[in-house]
Amino acid sequence: IITLVFVSRAGVGVGIAAKCNRKGMGTLGNQRGLHACLFGLIGDRGEAWPATVATGAGRWWAWPASLVLYAGCYPLLIYLGRANAVIMTWLHNWLGWVYEPRPQEVILFIFEDILDSPIRMLLVFFTIFAGPFMEELAFRGIGLDAYSRRSGVVWAVILTSVLFGLYHFRLELIIPLSALGAVVAAVRVFSRSLWCAVMVHCLHNTITLAILAHELGVLETIIQRVTGG
Repeated sequence: IITLVFVSRAGVGVGIAAKCNRKGMGTLGNQRGLHACLFGLIGDRGEAWPATVATGAGRWWAWPASLVLYAGCYPLLIYLGRANAVIMTWLHNWLGWVYEPRPQEVILFIFEDILDSPIRMLLVFFTIFAGPFMEELAFRGIGLDAYSRRSGVVWAVILTSVLFGLYHFRLELIIPLSALGAVVAAVRVFSRSLWCAVMVHCLHNTITLAILAHELGVLETIIQRVTGG
């Protein structure tokens, strides 16, 4: 069930990106377009990409620069997450919207007896690695390429970031997730490597899970079991 959920969510992202490009733009319609959205993974030099996207390709500083950009934006993501929670609480009090975010319950479910549950291990793998890879391929690969050709890079970053936030179906996280999408899109544009975007996304999910697990006191328990302490 967990696998189907993640695969279906990735399919929704790919479908959104493909729909915007059905009129012959070429991202999914021909080999050159598909090659363009995948070149960051297979080492293409990016000649199929818009010139404005093709900056910094093959530069050694792309990987560390991506990490620096993410680290610099991380405090903003935290602030936006808190601001989003305040806004949702205000809407709840003012309009009577149902707002019951329960990330603690999700984390407890994921990490409870994780070392004895292959299903929970698979869930963590999808959350940290497989999920980010599929989402980056859909949004910063196919989607960013399609919108860049039609509307320009700036609008492509904005549109794919908003879609990324909406796609998670989490009102309490829509603002920070959209901001994260913009940060990762910026990494994708300036590094011209989908791998850099995947790296940043995986790192963000890892840090988020670790922080939540630490706050709930389950991270230390897992570490003690793994190390035999």
